[in-house]
Amino acid sequence: MDFLHVFRYQLKNLLGKRWLIGWNFVFPLVLSTAFYFGFGNMIKNDPNSFEIIPVGYYVEQTDSDDSFAVFLDTLSDKNSDTQYLTVTNYQDKSSAEDALKEGKITGYYINTNGKISLRVAESNTVRTTTLNQLMKSYVSSSTMVNRIMKEHPEKLQDVMTSLADSQKSMAKTSDSKKNTSAKSSRSIDSSYLTRHVFGKDYSQFMQYFLSLLAMSSLFASWISTTMMEPLCANVSECGKRFEVAPVHKLSAILAGTLAGTILQFLANCIVVIYIQFGLGIHFGVPLITVFGILALGSAVGIASGVLIGSICKKQVTRILMPLIYTMVCSFLSGLMVGFIKQLIEDTVPIVNRLNPAAVLTDSLYVLANYGRTQRYVTDIITMIIMIVIPLLISGIILGRRNYASI
Repeated sequence: MDFLHVFRYQLKNLLGKRWLIGWNFVFPLVLSTAFYFGFGNMIKNDPNSFEIIPVGYYVEQTDSDDSFAVFLDTLSDKNSDTQYLTVTNYQDKSSAEDALKEGKITGYYINTNGKISLRVAESNTVRTTTLNQLMKSYVSSSTMVNRIMKEHPEKLQDVMTSLADSQKSMAKTSDSKKNTSAKSSRSIDSSYLTRHVFGKDYSQFMQYFLSLLAMSSLFASWISTTMMEPLCANVSECGKRFEVAPVHKLSAILAGTLAGTILQFLANCIVVIYIQFGLGIHFGVPLITVFGILALGSAVGIASGVLIGSICKKQVTRILMPLIYTMVCSFLSGLMVGFIKQLIEDTVPIVNRLNPAAVLTDSLYVLANYGRTQRYVTDIITMIIMIVIPLLISGIILGRRNYASI
């Protein structure tokens, strides 16, 4: 009964703080909107994401079987899990050239008696480089097969089997890789063409929105320092009455923690729904899972604030410490400088393991790009530890606190 009484009291107390509603509910929405106008289009149209490439094909002269047409049919098969191209056949070169100028196709292949060439409007882009590497891959394979047919026809079957096995191997390997940037397009490996199953088209700029959610979660430390005021006799008159009341300190802390976590969790849910449905930016993770991780993140922020509130005695300190704590952790997770987290990972990785904002963003990033790996599980366990330990320490501090006079 005492638990429910403290829970209801703390919930009413927190909802009455207008500044808290402004910072925890409104500010993340304003900042996410600013991020959207700053680089939202870069997330929706990530230049490194792979898309099916429209390409043309024109046969100028041929006196043999058109094996390249078969090659293109395979790459443009709509029933395949890895459709790379949409191919349009042209009867004359001028039609293909007009389509290229109008932007209907990225480029078109020309077959002149088995010699394949490529015509594109722009060079050194991901799409044109991909088309060029496809052509080189075909020419290399066909040249090898023709030479073996002439010199060692008895080994032709073994070579064809080897090529087929190689393609199967590359297809399996590609399932475990992310999208490749334009720089990696120099490789002929077909894994460059395959989109990742989990976080396809996952932009590097999503790091800022993940860090925003981490910052919003750590704002909960303000909630818990406010929540600690009526529990400490040296802070408020209500705290004096609480100290002499027959209420278990740890139970009261857990009740306040639950109230603050629910409030912050609702704030985080509003931010997530606004980003995904209002701004149209998807996290690459099912919403129910995002909510679950943010529930843990909210509890981490609350537990951290409880520890700060139980240690700090002055009101100014209880206001400044949560702000400093939140902004330092958010900065180190990449909120202001996107590459700072990777820089820390390369130099002082222990900081990322101890930074709750970095752990939260890492869990969302890993889940979106790689699935439920061991690293993801480790992040979840780490957040649970970051909840339990501060609460236990706070309970011990408040339980042993004595006052000469109340």
